[in-house]
Amino acid sequence: MTHYNFYYDESEHSREINHQTISASNYYDNFVAVFIGWDSSQEEKIKQDYLAFEQQYGERKNKQGELKSETIKNKQFKNGLASTSKDNLKFLEDFLGLFDENVMIQYSIISKIEYIILQMLESYGESSAINLPSLCYSVTKLLLQYRPKSVLKSIYYNINAFPTLFLDFCKERLKANDANLELKQRENKTLRELIVLFQDIEEDFQINWNYDIVFRGFKKYLLEIKIDDYLLILDKEGEEGEASRTLKAAQSVGLKNLQELMSEDQFGIRMADMLAGVISKFMKALNTELRYKNQADGTQKKLLSLAWFNVNDRQLQLYKKLYYVVSELNKAWYKVYSGNYSDDLITFLGFLDYMNHFTSVKEIKGPDYKLIPEYCNACICERLAQHFLRMNPGQQYDLNLKLVDDRKDYFFNKEGAEIYFDTRK
Repeated sequence: MTHYNFYYDESEHSREINHQTISASNYYDNFVAVFIGWDSSQEEKIKQDYLAFEQQYGERKNKQGELKSETIKNKQFKNGLASTSKDNLKFLEDFLGLFDENVMIQYSIISKIEYIILQMLESYGESSAINLPSLCYSVTKLLLQYRPKSVLKSIYYNINAFPTLFLDFCKERLKANDANLELKQRENKTLRELIVLFQDIEEDFQINWNYDIVFRGFKKYLLEIKIDDYLLILDKEGEEGEASRTLKAAQSVGLKNLQELMSEDQFGIRMADMLAGVISKFMKALNTELRYKNQADGTQKKLLSLAWFNVNDRQLQLYKKLYYVVSELNKAWYKVYSGNYSDDLITFLGFLDYMNHFTSVKEIKGPDYKLIPEYCNACICERLAQHFLRMNPGQQYDLNLKLVDDRKDYFFNKEGAEIYFDTRK
C-alpha cells in the first residue's frame, strides 16, 4: 500500500476573533489553510528541489533562517501580477515551478465573520421556515461589504443591541440604495427580508476560533482520493509537550497519524506556508480593490481597474501557472473547501480562470481592451450564480420568504402568515 506524507500551515490566522481583531486596519476576513502532500517515495526528490529553491533565495530568509511567505509584501499584488516587481516575478515562477503532478494540494478558505454569524444564528437552524445558509450568507456579505462599525462592535460589547443596530443599518442601506435602484434591486429585496428576521438572537454565546472546519475539509479530500495510509505533520504551536488547538482539532474530526514539528525542521511546512501566503495575499488584493470604501461607494458598480489587465507575456504565463496549481493540479471536488460565504475565493478563482483563457497579451489588449474589466466581472458573477444555486437548489437567492409586493409593508412567510417589516405591527 502506498504511503503519503502531508504538511499543513495557514495564513491570516487570528488567534482570537474579537472586536479588536476585526476592526484592525490590516484585518482580512478569510482564514487560509493549506495541505500539501505526496507519495512518500517522492519525499527526498521534492525535498532537495525545495531546499535548492530556498538556497537560491537565501538573502530573503528571516532572522530565524526561514524563507517565509512574508518575503513578498502585500503591495506586490496591489494590481495582481501587473504590479509585481521582476525579482518577485522570478521568485514566484521558481516557487510555482516546484508544483507538478507528484504534488497534491488541498486548501480551505474560511470567513471569520461568517463563523461568528453562524454561532449567533444557530437557533434558526431548527426553523423550517428559515433558509439558514442563505441567511448567514446574506448577513456576512452585508457586514463585510459595508463594515458598519456600530453593528460589528455590538457583537462583542453589547449583543442585546445587535438586532436593533442591524435593523437600523438595513433601513439606512435601503434609503441609500435609492440612488441606484436598478443596480441594488436584489440587495434591497434581501434587506427587506432581513429586517424582519433579526428579532430573536441568542444572547449567551462565546466566540472562539475553531479549526475543525479545515480538517473536516481535508478528511473529505482524503476520502475522495481514497488515501488511508498517511502521515500529517502540523506546524508546532504553543508550549513544548502540550498539544495545540490545531492538533486537537485534527484529532476531533478523526484524523490519525498526526505530528507537530517546528517549521524550521520541516521543508513541507514551509512550502505550505508559502502557498498559503501567495493565495491569501492575492485574495486580499482583490478584496481591497473591489470592496466598498464608504456608504456612497455602495451604490456604485465595482470593477477591477484596467491596471489589473496591463500585463506582459511573462505575467500572463505566471497567471496560467497559478491557475494550474490552485485549480487544475490533481483536481478533486474537495481540493478547495469553504463555507457558504466564499465570495473572495470565487472572485479569485474566477479572475484566474478569466486570465487563463487568453493565449497572448495581444488578445487582452485588443479592440475591446477597455471592456475587459466588464467581461472579467461577468465571468466572476457567473461563478457566484453557480455557487448560489449549489447553496440553495431551486431557490437561488431567496431566504424562503414570499414578498407580497415591494410597495407593501409586509410579506408572507412559509406558513402563510403576514409578517410586517415594522416589527411593532
